[in-house]
Amino acid sequence: MVSLIWKSLALIVILSVSVFGQVNMTIEGFKFEFQGSGARAEGMGKAFFAVSDDNTGGSWNPAGLYELDKPIISLSYGSLLPRGKTVTHSDYVIDPFDDINTHSNTFGGVNGINFVAPVRIKGHPFVGSFSFTRNNEEYQAFNQSFDYDRVVAIPIFGNQFFYDTTNFLIGIDSHLEGGMASVNFAFGTRIYQNISAGVALNIYSGNTIRETNQLAFSDSVTLYPTLQIVRVEEDVQVIDSNKFSGFNFTIGTKYKGDKFNAALIIRTPFSLKVTTDISYFVVSSINGLPIVNGTDTVYVDDILVKYDIPLIIGGGVSYQATEKLLLAMDVEYKGFSGSKVNLRDSLFLDPGGDNTEFFTETDPLWNSVVTLRMGGEYKFNSKIGLIPVRAGFGYIPRVAPNNDLSTSTESSYSVGTGIWWEQIHLDFAYTYSSYEWVYGPFIENNKDHHLNFTFTGYF
Repeated sequence: MVSLIWKSLALIVILSVSVFGQVNMTIEGFKFEFQGSGARAEGMGKAFFAVSDDNTGGSWNPAGLYELDKPIISLSYGSLLPRGKTVTHSDYVIDPFDDINTHSNTFGGVNGINFVAPVRIKGHPFVGSFSFTRNNEEYQAFNQSFDYDRVVAIPIFGNQFFYDTTNFLIGIDSHLEGGMASVNFAFGTRIYQNISAGVALNIYSGNTIRETNQLAFSDSVTLYPTLQIVRVEEDVQVIDSNKFSGFNFTIGTKYKGDKFNAALIIRTPFSLKVTTDISYFVVSSINGLPIVNGTDTVYVDDILVKYDIPLIIGGGVSYQATEKLLLAMDVEYKGFSGSKVNLRDSLFLDPGGDNTEFFTETDPLWNSVVTLRMGGEYKFNSKIGLIPVRAGFGYIPRVAPNNDLSTSTESSYSVGTGIWWEQIHLDFAYTYSSYEWVYGPFIENNKDHHLNFTFTGYF
């Protein structure tokens, strides 16, 4: 009897974890963003390819580093305030998760460290840089509760069973947070008159963790042969950890005119590896007393998935309209159409040689996307220092399956300001992002807020 009850509950657990532990993973949110850092760039809507004239340039367009003639160091701190909700799509009238789920939180940390310094190699001037960049942050949360009727088969004797219809009440609390970061080594130099070029090595890391807690219980389970009505509970905790790894190169060029600048950047294709470890902790009880047959811990480790990240091409222009006013615009193309996802399904261990991995390739039917960003900066002279005022806009569609069940749109609005002295710059930016993702029966609608503060010191 008890064994059959836990098997019934286990099915509910598997279904719940599948829904909330897979389709909502960060990597399944298709947020493949590899943008640079800095509150100045963020305040301008991250339209920074053709600007890139400060020490964050290595994370945007390394060709812009050549314009820097002294060592510079900066530190950025960002805070994300995610707000949003998920609702059931109106086309799905029968769904056990027919709720409105709100998710909000506040967390932050260092999201940028940049250092640049000019050097000479065989008499030729170069500018080198090191950057740590938090490329993106992700947060999702769900709170669900629903009823689930199930017929439980209770053995009496031999092949005879007593069937009891039982209503299970289930509550789910799930949240995911984390993101991807990169370490960047770059250099830039002039190659011809007003044209500079640069290259950067980007090494990606980071992780996301989804923690799901589920409590399923019923007050109306009948035990045989005593026919006693008991309360059964199953408390399940699932910790799903995903680690990112990979590397690629950014190749950039920049033309610098008297007022007009133009830039072209290429991010080379690479394989983004995601290693997943999942832990299941299950505690079962009857009338509040834990039982052995239903309490277990299961670890599923080293699940490896490789995502094909394609060639990414970006272009930008900037225009110094007046001595105080700078305008900029970027366009970026990500050719994800045709990219594949490879799941490692087996591993051959060879004690005397190299191990052999076997993968199953699938086509996620992703769509290619074009990102548009634009912004501006106006500088005021004041008695206390130079005060910049910035604003920007971004249209940033996420990569999503190209079918009728999934669509994705995102836009952002940024403002920023600060105060500049000769050797110290303080910059602040605020970004409001609106994001809607339709995936199957769910519509996720986020309205997030991001704050960024950057300290820059000139030597």
